[in-house]
Amino acid sequence: SDEDGRRLENTVFLHLRRKYKEIYYYTEKGECNFIAMERGKLVAILQVCHTLNADNLPRELNGLMAAMDFFAEKQGKIVTLNQTDFIQAGDRSIEVVGLKEFLEG
Repeated sequence: SDEDGRRLENTVFLHLRRKYKEIYYYTEKGECNFIAMERGKLVAILQVCHTLNADNLPRELNGLMAAMDFFAEKQGKIVTLNQTDFIQAGDRSIEVVGLKEFLEG
């Protein structure tokens, strides 16, 4: 549900907030949930999605890759509730991790 997605996103935000002081939301040519920076330097580009499926995968990837292009970054991450995967898109790599793995990392 939408509420579960918001809770997941809030959990990821709180975890990032403990680690980094600079957290941004990207919305230039797409939407990407979190851009984490430390001392003005990019640390992570993250998209959060409760469950990836055929209906939302293009939207989630487009927002993440738009942010990756903007920052000239080759690696991104999608945090889900419990899915794992690895997506290679040209020279860009996207790791899909479950929340538990993300919080432990």
